Amino acid sequence: MHSELADRDNGHQQEDRSGGCASCRCRRLHSRQLLGNRRKIIIEHHGEEYILCITSKGKLILTK
Repeated sequence: MHSELADRDNGHQQEDRSGGCASCRCRRLHSRQLLGNRRKIIIEHHGEEYILCITSKGKLILTK
């Protein structure tokens, strides 16, 4: 799979098509890379837990 954005881990610089400012370097992931075959995962950020889930309509929701 070809990444469209900068991947600092392998040193490749690629085009930022995230819609943000030109100076922003965002990493783009497909939801499957985070969720795999699951419909819900827990993400820890600054000691807090957040739940990322796919709704029955296929939308992503992030809740605390």
